[in-house]
Amino acid sequence: MKKIIKKVLLFLLFLVVLMIGAGFYFNEALPQELEGISADGLTAKVQKALNQEAWDSTEVVRWSFAGTHHYLWNKKRHLVEAKWSNVRVVFNTQDLKGQAYRDDVRLFGDDEKELIDKAWEHFANDSFWLIAPYKLEDPGTERSLVLIDGDTCLKVTYTSGGVTPGDSYVWLLDENYMPYAWKLWVKIIPVGGVKYGWNEWKTTATGAKIATLHKGLYDIEMTGVATGMKVEDIIESDNPFDTF
Repeated sequence: MKKIIKKVLLFLLFLVVLMIGAGFYFNEALPQELEGISADGLTAKVQKALNQEAWDSTEVVRWSFAGTHHYLWNKKRHLVEAKWSNVRVVFNTQDLKGQAYRDDVRLFGDDEKELIDKAWEHFANDSFWLIAPYKLEDPGTERSLVLIDGDTCLKVTYTSGGVTPGDSYVWLLDENYMPYAWKLWVKIIPVGGVKYGWNEWKTTATGAKIATLHKGLYDIEMTGVATGMKVEDIIESDNPFDTF
C-alpha cells in the first residue's frame, strides 16, 4: 500500500511540475508599445467596421452565455435580468440594488445581496465577452499599438471598471479592421497571451454586430442573441423591469 501511495504522490508531483513548465513555456510577455504613434486612428477604423453607432443607440440586449447564464439587459435604464440554475436576479448595474429569487421564492437580506453580487460578477464577465469590441474607449481605458507577427494590433488596458481592473487585451484585426481574435493578459489566467477567436459574427436587428462564438482553449458560444429598442422587441413574456 505504501508503495502505491508513493507512486501516486510521485505521479501527482510530476503533473504539477509539468503544468508549471508548460506555463513558463507558453507564457508570452505583453508586447511593447510602438512609441510615438497614436492608437486613435486604428481605434476609429475598428469602431466604423463594427458599426459602433448602432451599438451605442441599441437599448435592449438578450443573450445566453455558454448555455448557462441567460440575460436580458436594458442598457438605457442600466437594468439586468440574470438567470442561472434555479436563480433569477433583477438588478441595477449602477447601484447593485435589485431583487433575487431562488425557485421563484423572493429572498431578502444577506441571501439577496449574495445573489445580486454573484449576478453582477457573472454579468461583468459575460457581457464583456459579448461586446468587448464596443468598449475600446470606455472610461479608464488606455490604448496603444503593438506588433504581433509583423501585424499592427490594438492593445487595450482597462485600468478601472468591471471586476478585474488592470487586464490587457490585444486585438488582432483583418484587412477590414474587424476583430478576428484577441490575446489576453488577465489576472484570472496565469499564462499571458492566451488567444481566443471572435467568430461567427451576426448583424442584429439594430445594426450592431456581435460575435457569437469564441474559439480557444475551450469554445464559448453566445446563443439567443438579439437586440432591440425596447424590451417588447425581443421577448414575448412580461417585462421583468416593470417593477423598477
